[in-house]
Amino acid sequence: MSKSTLLPVSPAGWRVLIKPVEIDGKSSGGIILAEESKKVMEHTRYIGQVVSMGPLCYAKEDFQKDGETHAFCEVGDWVAFRKHSGQEVRMKNDDGSVTSYKVVNDDEIIAVVNDPNRIDIPL
Repeated sequence: MSKSTLLPVSPAGWRVLIKPVEIDGKSSGGIILAEESKKVMEHTRYIGQVVSMGPLCYAKEDFQKDGETHAFCEVGDWVAFRKHSGQEVRMKNDDGSVTSYKVVNDDEIIAVVNDPNRIDIPL
């Protein structure tokens, strides 16, 4: 459970900050996608990397067994989450670009992704 000083936002309570996979500007066939198409596809992102975790992640009784905490994930893990879960947070970078993150509840993580390169993100 990490608190990052590099990010302008830290997740509160039992929330997890996730950086979803980036949507490429081209289709698998090499066609350059219109900005509207990329924006629509951004909503299909359901795989991301855990960037930071709130101080209460996995502290609820549901995650306790035999006196131990059983966390689904940790900072650095790639995870899957429900498509419509969480809140999007957009952060401005020093170069003027914007990076999108998702803030989701710890119990909305539905899987740890062992090899994110093998997940087919629809384009």
